[in-house]
Amino acid sequence: MENGPAAAAALQQQVWGRGLPRIDCVILSHSDSDHYNGVTTLVRTVPVGEVLLHSTFLDFSQLPVRDTCEQLAQAGIPLRLTWEGDQIWLDRSVQIEVLHPARGRSYSSDNAASLVLSIQYAGRRILLTGDVEKQGLQSLLSLPPRRADVLLAPHHGSRGANPASLAHWAQPSLVVVSGGPRDGRSRLVDTYGPDCQILSTHDAGAITLTITAQGQLRQETVRSRPSPVRALPTD
Repeated sequence: MENGPAAAAALQQQVWGRGLPRIDCVILSHSDSDHYNGVTTLVRTVPVGEVLLHSTFLDFSQLPVRDTCEQLAQAGIPLRLTWEGDQIWLDRSVQIEVLHPARGRSYSSDNAASLVLSIQYAGRRILLTGDVEKQGLQSLLSLPPRRADVLLAPHHGSRGANPASLAHWAQPSLVVVSGGPRDGRSRLVDTYGPDCQILSTHDAGAITLTITAQGQLRQETVRSRPSPVRALPTD
């Protein structure tokens, strides 16, 4: 949470361990330091193509934000602004849809302004939510439902950011919680239901999800053998 170099080292190990030569894009969900404090260390050792963020991140009254942007500029890494409604194609098959936040809108907190992304490939959808909550979560839930195979639990699985209305809106089959021993994963069973699998990085370590060209979804965790996610019908 507060050790950016350790976070960068863990990510670097995952990238190099998979034989990847570079990271095409780093996404900064919002300006809470635990969501970006490792990026300046990471870019010193792993080539990064660009950094994707929303304009609300650029609050230069926050010294860590200003320092991060200055160091990225010195490294020659471009910053790319994005907002609700943008469609980003990684290739002809992989689409990223930006669901939140809106262009030019102000929000009550950094968390409320978190980027929310829908990644779609081979009939599957993964929702990345950052710390979206309160005003931002209400805005997200006002959109048409996005049934997700995988949902990153907003705000580390906190109760307020994971209401029953979100479970109904996304209907996830797998919820991933990025957090520590108090990440609230035991309460999430009541929210998302007994048929939803819940994985926590506290228990599993790094979690890798792979979607095959045939639409099969597989999971791999550092602390257990790879296993397939529960079979689901493809829309």
